[in-house]
Amino acid sequence: MKQHRLSFELEMVVERAYECIKLTGRLAYDTQLAAEQKLATAVAAVKRRLVVVDVSGLRFWTVLD
Repeated sequence: MKQHRLSFELEMVVERAYECIKLTGRLAYDTQLAAEQKLATAVAAVKRRLVVVDVSGLRFWTVLD
């Protein structure tokens, strides 16, 4: 099985009423654990009660060998 590099970016945006975690780039099936850890770290840093996770700029990439 081919290994893929984690190729997405995570950006924290603080708005007046909420915080937004924006994910952009490409996420492959075999990078799930690394992505989950990065997202969990971001969520732990949130200081507001309302959090929006924006995945509109994230592409899910599946490769069939």
